[in-house]
Amino acid sequence: MLIEHYLIGIVIAVLFAGTAMFFLRKKFSMKIRLSLVLVILILGAAVWDFSKMTLPQTEQFTLTALGQKNEAAWDSQVFVLDITEKNGSSSRFSWAVEGNWIDLYHERYGWVNASHEAWTPDLTNRVVLQIPTGSDRKVRFFAAPYCGKVLVEHNGTSFIVDTYSSLEGTTVDVVLSDSVFQLKDIARQTTCYLVLYIALLLCLSIAYLLIKRFIVNSRIQKYHFLFQQLVHRDFTKKYKRTVLGIAWSMLSPLLSLLVMRIVFTSLLGSEIEHYTIYLFSGQLVFTFFSDSTNEGMASLLNNADIFTKVNVPKYLFLFSKNISSFINFGITLAIYFLFVLADGLPITWKFLLLIYPITCLVIFNLGMGLILSAIFVFFRDIQYLYSIFTMLLMYMSAIFYSIDSFPEFGRYLFLLNPVYLYIRYFRKIVIEGTIPSVEFHVLAAAYALLAFGIGCLIYKKKNHSFLYYV
Repeated sequence: MLIEHYLIGIVIAVLFAGTAMFFLRKKFSMKIRLSLVLVILILGAAVWDFSKMTLPQTEQFTLTALGQKNEAAWDSQVFVLDITEKNGSSSRFSWAVEGNWIDLYHERYGWVNASHEAWTPDLTNRVVLQIPTGSDRKVRFFAAPYCGKVLVEHNGTSFIVDTYSSLEGTTVDVVLSDSVFQLKDIARQTTCYLVLYIALLLCLSIAYLLIKRFIVNSRIQKYHFLFQQLVHRDFTKKYKRTVLGIAWSMLSPLLSLLVMRIVFTSLLGSEIEHYTIYLFSGQLVFTFFSDSTNEGMASLLNNADIFTKVNVPKYLFLFSKNISSFINFGITLAIYFLFVLADGLPITWKFLLLIYPITCLVIFNLGMGLILSAIFVFFRDIQYLYSIFTMLLMYMSAIFYSIDSFPEFGRYLFLLNPVYLYIRYFRKIVIEGTIPSVEFHVLAAAYALLAFGIGCLIYKKKNHSFLYYV
């Protein structure tokens, strides 16, 4: 039924997008219309997802008897009389789901200390109550000279209530926050993320137009045939004289996943939910990074016979290597989504947001490739050092283990690793079904742009020096 809902939503969004393209066909270019389609698909999927969202029937709040009392009080006992809902109905003690308080005289539900005759060893000072969702709910506490203070926790807020009263038999009412606003908060937060994501898409589109105007139109378009041949050569050369050919793009990650699944499941994965997808997410991103940078590092030296004789942009050779790695990544990504479905994880509109970490990862790989290929021309030992570095990076990217056991400061240190950052983005979207924070998005883009900027700067300054060292 869930898949049918999403299929219907996609069909409606596509029809809507097609209608928009029809009416805008004369006013905007095809690329602008395709961008509009992507935005409409995101919004359509989000609206469809929201249309199926319903508030839970019940929610929980916590009461903790603090064992503290007012200066004038005799004791610190805490008692609940009832919980009143919007329609005036009273919910009594059947809502306790955790902890143990006593039902005193069949009229009060609460906590007493060890000096009270009703005290039992299994009594807890904390109890979790489950109540219907809604609005205008009140918790009514019994107030008396022997009553004390209680901590109330609900919807992320907490406050202390003093139930002391000089007159026995009075009450203290506490109004719980309106649970209807939970849905509004979710909608508001998700809308903010959608606006942010659309803004990021627009920024990427502007960057693409600038790159195309100042680089692609002047250089790559001029050498379009050469670039096409380089991509074809790199992709076919990788599987030349192999029996399975391109099937290795699918078989290799699956075999690696199988080995890691067998080795690490009993050691590290017993407490991690959906451990196969957890592993696959890490392996998918790290393999793409490793292949792109390792192949790109030798791109200049391997093509020295060409650019020493013909004046061509040297970054073409690196870009062609990255295109080949991206094709392999795309094939593996399709298999990854099949595993996600097989593992019972839902496919939601949030999966569209994976475009963002993939784009950042591609830019980051290009930047690292520019840096490594330039250094490799002057310093050949970098290939041996980099193999050690990638092995260390693999262990520091939390591919097969969780960082939850690390102290808080240690968990923050992992964010210094861009590869872990992109892996974490995949896991949050696919496994946890949550959208990373705005700071997470900014940091992911910052790593990509920083690496690409440094790489471009090195190529610009050392462009003519490459000819003397290859």
